[in-house]
Amino acid sequence: MMASFDVLLVDLQDLGCRVYTFITTLRYVLEAAAAHRKSVWLLDRPNPIGRAIEGTRLRAGWESFVGAGALPMRHGLTMGELARWFVQTLHLDVELQVVSMEGWSGEGWPLGHRIWINPSPNAPNVAWHAAIPAR
Repeated sequence: MMASFDVLLVDLQDLGCRVYTFITTLRYVLEAAAAHRKSVWLLDRPNPIGRAIEGTRLRAGWESFVGAGALPMRHGLTMGELARWFVQTLHLDVELQVVSMEGWSGEGWPLGHRIWINPSPNAPNVAWHAAIPAR
């Protein structure tokens, strides 16, 4: 399957927490692209819960599809930043191009400017994270 393209375009909406499986999908894509000498272009998107960081880091040996790396539970990164983090921490030799966002201040989902489209049954609206205050 990897032989059928030169560039893989990634456009996924993260939720800002370690257990969201799009993060693991991103990791696997980057690893496969590195192994097959393919380029990855990623369209960066806002982290809907902003820059808050909370929780302990995933312990080594506990990695799974709901825990792709040593991230805290609430990581505060965008998908582009996560991609760069995976490339750096996993020492991946992959051509990664992150298409940056314009006008995002890091304060969470841009209410009033962007419509929230449910990427998961576990994130039906933007208010889903309001009950989890940053510490």
